[in-house]
Amino acid sequence: MKKRLPNPRLDGISRRFHRTVNEELAFVSSLGDLHYRRGGKSLPLSAAMMARLTEVAFLRLFIAWEEFLDASFEEYLFTPPGKTAKPRIVIRASNRRCAKELILGERRQFVEWSDPAAVRDRAAIFFEDGEPYESVLSLILIHLNRMKTVRNRTVHPSQYAEDKFLKMIRELYGRALQMTPGTFLREVPPGPLMPPGQPAVNTSVFQLFAQILMAGAKRIIP
Repeated sequence: MKKRLPNPRLDGISRRFHRTVNEELAFVSSLGDLHYRRGGKSLPLSAAMMARLTEVAFLRLFIAWEEFLDASFEEYLFTPPGKTAKPRIVIRASNRRCAKELILGERRQFVEWSDPAAVRDRAAIFFEDGEPYESVLSLILIHLNRMKTVRNRTVHPSQYAEDKFLKMIRELYGRALQMTPGTFLREVPPGPLMPPGQPAVNTSVFQLFAQILMAGAKRIIP
């Protein structure tokens, strides 16, 4: 990794991602203070309402991560990055349109960014040693896969998505529990979910996932 001058485009990609994450964190934290009107009365949100709204915030978080990967990958491929270092490019794009076409590849309608394994494979093709993505994604791989499981259960009404989500819950809690993705996201993280040495005090699963993504993004765009 060689040093070079700052890259305003990469800085902007990073700022947009962190702004979105912080907005969703603030939104979820405020849900306990929100009220709605029914029959002329102002009522606090029920637990079920807060869970559903947390699911919406999580989807925005997940989409922001996908957009961050897409935008940073394209920018690195076209223009070696900003403030601290640049990756070694194996296949370089001559312009942004070329970068988009290279990433998309043939016979594909869209690029898959939700699957960390696919992102690692793609990075290995275009960048030497897959960096700056490989080390970051391998470090948080288990968390990214769990986030994808939550995301799939939220947006897909399939039995497969439900079974995979409930299997994850059994693995994390050591027993079968019936809970929605939103309920899970609002829980204090179970022990197996927490990184070693990090206390779970005043932390929800949603907050933990957000912190993991922000830390990963800071390593991809230092």
